[in-house]
Amino acid sequence: MNDEQAKAVQEVAKTSGKLVEATEKVGGFISKIIGGASTQVGGILEDWAKFYRYKNLLRIADKVEAIHAQRKIEGKTIPLPPRTAIPMLESASLEDDEILQKVWAQLIANSTDPNFKESFHPGYIEIIRQMSPNEAIILDAFLKIKSFPILFKNHISEKHRSEERFGWLYSEELELSYEGVYVSYLGFCQELPLKQPSEVRVYLDNLLRLRIVELGHDFTGEHRGGFFGLASSEAKSTSLSIPARDEYLRMTVFGKGFTEACIKGNNSNASRLV
Repeated sequence: MNDEQAKAVQEVAKTSGKLVEATEKVGGFISKIIGGASTQVGGILEDWAKFYRYKNLLRIADKVEAIHAQRKIEGKTIPLPPRTAIPMLESASLEDDEILQKVWAQLIANSTDPNFKESFHPGYIEIIRQMSPNEAIILDAFLKIKSFPILFKNHISEKHRSEERFGWLYSEELELSYEGVYVSYLGFCQELPLKQPSEVRVYLDNLLRLRIVELGHDFTGEHRGGFFGLASSEAKSTSLSIPARDEYLRMTVFGKGFTEACIKGNNSNASRLV
């Protein structure tokens, strides 16, 4: 071996040593991030990721098949175009939470159901990716409220005095504003089986950020006294006619489509989130 060959061997050895050192460092970093589970499939991240995604898709597939069986549409489903099917399955395969897997299963089942009449929007995929399980529980609960959204109608500066319960809102004196509506929904959400009920403000703010729900007011019509909610008993009437505004927390048009496609199921236990 001449001098040049010897130097080449030394350089390869140095490079190999650095590569081994870098691989060990990356492996240690991965173990900190995802735990020791990666070693169960040989310690190779790529293999572990494939196994992880495969396992998640199997669980989601079982849920989708259960929904299709309940609807009696096995063998009648329609395929999705690759431009939506690929990102949908890639995103769903990363989810290991039981509740969000049900959300993905609902979306896949509905979008492949020939009888499902609502439109599918590609944005639904990104919405689920940015949701927590707790936010899915909140939306599921909102769907069960027959009078959703709560509608407040009152004079701009008028205060309402009440000794009666209205839904989950109870107040002896409340200045009706959309902050009051927001607070009333916070109280409602804190009664749900959330993993971190103390973070309700974060969950509602995220749903507002995603434009699934909206909080605000409209100036509409005239007010003749009283306080009422949508589908509630008629407000007391007076002869006074003053400008009024409706104050609400309600589903957006996009939010209604999203909940129909991803949250709202049928009456089977397989389709309920909680």
